[in-house]
Amino acid sequence: MDNSFHFKLSKDGIEMLFCILLVLILLFNVIIPLDTVLSMGGDYGQMVWNLWVVDYLICQGENPFITDLVHYPEGANLTHHSLASGFFPLVFIVKNIIRLINGQEAIAPLISYHLIIWLSFALILIFSYKTLRELNLSKLNSLIPAIGYTFCAFYQLHWFHLNLISGFFIPLTAWLIIRFFKRPTTQNACFVSFFLAISIYFTEFIVYILMAIGFLFIVSYSLTKERKKINATIKKAGFSSISISVLLFCVIIIPFVYYWFLEPAGKMPEQEISRFSANLAGFFIPHPDFTPLYGNIFSSLNNNITAGISGFEIFIGFPLLLSALLWVFSSKNTMSKIAAVTMTAFFILSLGPSLKIMGWETGIPLPYKLIMHIPPFSASRTPVRFVVIAMFFLSILAGFGLSWLDRLLKARIKRNVSWIFKGLLLAWVLTEVFRPYPTLTPIKVPENLNKEIPGPVLNMPLQIVDGHAALLQTFHHKPIIAGYTARITKKQLSQFDALSYVLQHGLKEFQAAIHDLGIKTIIIRNRAVPHEIVASYACDINIIDLRD
Repeated sequence: MDNSFHFKLSKDGIEMLFCILLVLILLFNVIIPLDTVLSMGGDYGQMVWNLWVVDYLICQGENPFITDLVHYPEGANLTHHSLASGFFPLVFIVKNIIRLINGQEAIAPLISYHLIIWLSFALILIFSYKTLRELNLSKLNSLIPAIGYTFCAFYQLHWFHLNLISGFFIPLTAWLIIRFFKRPTTQNACFVSFFLAISIYFTEFIVYILMAIGFLFIVSYSLTKERKKINATIKKAGFSSISISVLLFCVIIIPFVYYWFLEPAGKMPEQEISRFSANLAGFFIPHPDFTPLYGNIFSSLNNNITAGISGFEIFIGFPLLLSALLWVFSSKNTMSKIAAVTMTAFFILSLGPSLKIMGWETGIPLPYKLIMHIPPFSASRTPVRFVVIAMFFLSILAGFGLSWLDRLLKARIKRNVSWIFKGLLLAWVLTEVFRPYPTLTPIKVPENLNKEIPGPVLNMPLQIVDGHAALLQTFHHKPIIAGYTARITKKQLSQFDALSYVLQHGLKEFQAAIHDLGIKTIIIRNRAVPHEIVASYACDINIIDLRD
């Protein structure tokens, strides 16, 4: 018994190692070297800042959800921001390892960032594979759809968005729920609750996962046979197990939910929501720049997709689509039918409030229009993100489709033919998901930031969304006037507008405003800043000039 247990661990270890190495190969340029940056600002700077600010605030004994380090002195509620605070333990460990090695801990958030990208994609692949294996599919029938899902257009486009590549909680939750239904113990119930609950500290996809669970429950419970299975599972687990798991879930999410409701989330205009909705044609037409395998074959079609989001973000992949279509011809079991219904529902939600096909905004209302004014969707501008749930269920159908083909080929032809076909399909999915990534450059920290600087800090030119300022803050640690948060409140915007106004209407007024805010340091980024601003503060304000 011990030998078989160790053998199982060995097989699992080999499979995990394969997944980790495959991610490294396909995403090598964005992982290695670990101390590189895509840019010194934008979303990249924001994400590095996210990792730094949570570690900094917790280590200072402060609340990681409320801070005046950005939009000073108004501050910000970071529960409305794509914070991914759950990665704090990894950042803390990396920081202390670097501290022991060379003492250069300031670069820890950047190194952690690259490690997290590697880890997150590996976890999406591992748990997608494990979910399909838990559904009793063979290894290769599980691996092919798992690769198609992990490296789909959506995840590859958003490789640097930590809150989105934390989508590994989607297959992880599915895997744990399947395990619970097979073995409805208190431990398995608590595993589901714990990992679902902590996902709120990593990603907004917790809302999508809960919606999928609710939808699956309603559809399944409407079927007599499935309803009996659900009731039997709940009865076997027991009232105490279910109660403990629900309580555990509530205890974990309460801190985040409390601070989220402290401040009302702003509403997005419908025009913005429509802009970030999927185009129906985009699911089936690859973008030449993001799916180089097909060259310019689909360029003309892609160029005609002008409404909503096209294939660069939502293309589902031909191998995955073909594998899923095979399921249509199989003897469909109830589970696969439920998966198909759920997949369709979430693809429709990703289309946003109205249907868009190629360059045509049809105006035909869709279900998302019913929920777009309800929190938290009222604060979201991206219905397209529902595609990650739809794609996951598509990968399940693909697994069932490949399993059906297996049985067909083995029964009518030869076993070797099945292996050859799936080998070719595996090669196809790997070449399709391969895309060239830019070579990143090592970060160069301005020497002026290596010394203690007085704060708070004003970064110029003034920008309400300033990823460069946020990244620099990870080195100087002083409050900054702007920053980069996903949601801007009216108070933050009013504060920014007031400072912008006085800058445009006279140097003296601007100097007075700087004095009132207690600004001690000005960081100047480019030559768009007037020379007189620099010269006027040469004596009484610390100037860090990065224009060269």
